[in-house]
Amino acid sequence: MDITQEAFVIRELENAGCISRNFCLQNYITRLGAIICNLNKKGWNITGEYVEYNYGKDFIYTLISKTKKIQMPEKKKSQEQLFRPGYVIK
Repeated sequence: MDITQEAFVIRELENAGCISRNFCLQNYITRLGAIICNLNKKGWNITGEYVEYNYGKDFIYTLISKTKKIQMPEKKKSQEQLFRPGYVIK
């Protein structure tokens, strides 16, 4: 079964708590920064920093918190309630 690049990154962030640019390049993911940007827009809280090792530098992204699931309203609003002036959907 194939997995998307975003799903691969999410799995690594959930399992390890962080993911590195070099690790992704080894797994044929070249646009890690774009994937992280999209995840941040979706509500994930991920930070990144350069880290120096004995063998060189790497960019590591760390998961701070996951997205919050959206709770659906308990009961549906009638069409009359939805379309009256000034009604705000919450």
